[in-house]
Parts: sequence; C-alpha cells; structure tokens
Amino acid sequence: MNKRFITWWLWLLAILMVGVLTLPALQQWTNWVRVPALQGAFTNPPEAQLSVESWFSGKFQSEAEAQLNAEVGFRPSLVRLRNELEYQLYGRTHAQYVFAGKDGVLFEHRYIESLKGDNFMGVDAIVERNRKLKAIQDTLNGLGKDLLVMIAPGKGRLYPEYVPDHMLPTEQKPTNYPVTIADMQRQGIHLMDCMAWFYEIRDSVPYPLMPKTGIHWSEYAEYLVTDSLVRYFERQLSLDLPDLVLMEIQESTEARGRDADIEVSLNLMSDIPDGLLGYPQYYFQIDSTHDRLSMLTIGDSFYWGPWGKTFAQEAFKGGQFFYYHSEAYPDSHDGIVVNPNDLPWSETLAKHDVIMFLYTETATDLYFGNYSIDQIYSYFFGDDAP
Repeated sequence: MNKRFITWWLWLLAILMVGVLTLPALQQWTNWVRVPALQGAFTNPPEAQLSVESWFSGKFQSEAEAQLNAEVGFRPSLVRLRNELEYQLYGRTHAQYVFAGKDGVLFEHRYIESLKGDNFMGVDAIVERNRKLKAIQDTLNGLGKDLLVMIAPGKGRLYPEYVPDHMLPTEQKPTNYPVTIADMQRQGIHLMDCMAWFYEIRDSVPYPLMPKTGIHWSEYAEYLVTDSLVRYFERQLSLDLPDLVLMEIQESTEARGRDADIEVSLNLMSDIPDGLLGYPQYYFQIDSTHDRLSMLTIGDSFYWGPWGKTFAQEAFKGGQFFYYHSEAYPDSHDGIVVNPNDLPWSETLAKHDVIMFLYTETATDLYFGNYSIDQIYSYFFGDDAP
C-alpha cells in the first residue's frame, strides 16, 4: 500500500481523535451547540473544596471528577446514546424505579411491590384508618357536607399480563388494595373504586385506560372519571351540576401531555411507539340553574390532570388541592401555594362542601393519605375539637 496514502489516513485519524477529545471541552466552555437538557430529577454534585485535608484524603479529587463528569460538554447527548443502546439491546432503563415490561410497556416498581404485597400495611392499621374515615364522613354528613374516597388504578394490577413473569407474585400474600376495599365497603365509606371499574372495562373501551409509556390514567380515562365524578355527586347529593359536553375524541399514535410521563424520564434518543390513544375534547356547560359545590381534594399526582384542566373550577365552584399534604394549591391557578399545615382546618373545612381523598395502593400514597386523615380526625375528635 502506498506510504503516502497510509500517512494521509493516519493524519486524518489523529485529527478525528483530537476533535473527539476537544469538542466536549469546547462545548462545555462555549455551549456553541444547543443540547436539550436531560429530563427527570437530578442532584448536581457539590463543588469540590480544596484543602490540605481534602487533598490527602482524596475527597477533593473524587468530587472534582464527579463535577467534571456532570458538566462535560455534550453529556446529555452521550447519556441519551448510552440509554438508547442499552434499552434497544437489553431492554434496560436508566430511570429510577422505572422498568420496561412486555411489549415495551413501562411500569414503576412501587406498583409491583403493591401487587405482591411487599408493602402491606396490615389489617389492623387499615381497619383503624377506615374507622377514622367513617367518623369523619359521619361528622361531615351531619354538617351537610360529604366525603368520597377515590382509589386510582395501579398499572401493575390493571395490566399484569405485561409485567415480566419473574416479577409477578409467586405466593398469595395479603395486599393493601383488596383489604382496604373490603373494609371500606363493610364500614360504609363512600367509595369510587376506579381500580375495579377500570379492570372491568379495560378490554371493551376503544382506547387504553393507562398509556403504554405513562404511569397515570390516560387522558381518555381521565375524561371517564370526570364524567363519573360529576354524576356521582349529582346522585349522592340530589344536585344538578354543570353538564359535561363531549365535542369529539381526537385519535393519535403519539402520546400527548402526561400520557408519556415516565418515558421522558428514560432520556432515550427515539420514541417508544405509543399505540392508538384517544383525546376527548370537552367542556362544561354552566348556567344559572346549575348547583355548584366546592371540593377539597387531598391526593397524589393522579389529580394533576383534572387540576390542570380546571376541573374543580368548572365542574364545581372551586376548591383546593392538597398534594400529598405537603403543598396546598388554592382555588385559583394564579394563587399562592402554601403548606397545608399552615392552614387552620376550621377555615379549610368551612369553605368546602366535599372532601375527596384520591390515592393509589402504594405505600407512599397510603402514608400521606393516613396523615391527612389523622389531621382531620384530630380536629373533630381531639382534645381541642370544636
């Protein structure tokens, strides 16, 4: 082979190697190419602090290395490339608590833990919580108010056929969901069990009730829940609430809004096929003859969809949203978010006609649900009860 030809290729290879080594540094310092940021929650490494002690202990070097790795140019693109290769080759994901099931259906581990009974609260704890709920419900009824518990679906329980076989329960253990439902029914707690309802209709509806690449109910299912919730309170309280008017259902093979909420956390280069999804277009028809309610919702992220569509403001006459009892969102979307513990229950309960608890069977949701129940129970029946 011609020596000149070999030399030319060696120079070209050297230039490419220098470019590969210097381009990330150039990007880091100049940001000359716009690279989309990674999605999800990340904790930036602390800035390395140089001292005699940190130098000789090696702490400075390890912190400086971590900081350099986090800030290197084109890092988001390199992470996406790594994630894409491992997902396509091995079905492996690099998002905390997320895994890919059969046919690329995405799940979160906590819902599988609930399905297997790994986070079972115990019968006594569930019965005691429901006893407090029933006491709160009876007290509210005496004040002309109402209480409703809505159980949102867990994806692992709704679609167990897509869970990898090795992750399915191998023994029959008690789980939170059936024990909770059976005892609520026994004690007469007002209940809307979306888990059982969705499982009953999942094979007969035209669109998925929980999307392939999301962890919450789909926008189509959200519409069904909204309609059912309005009808429930109309029957329960003998009211005529605003009418939910469906204009059309738009079909799409690309997920919109929150329907791909856990896929984005995977930080892939390509999109996972979503299948056919339905997107109802609807509005509330309101006139002076309609009754209006104010509803306090204490729940988890399943309520973000209805809240974002101003459900409480339109279907009812407003109402606060206590997210995990850690953030209190006001009646209007332009209000100030505060800590629910800073709000007196006397005022909160006085201005709402209905309290709705909305959560799933996971341990996190049940813990925060219990905390709110304890707070209200203490207000009604504690030493300082009115």
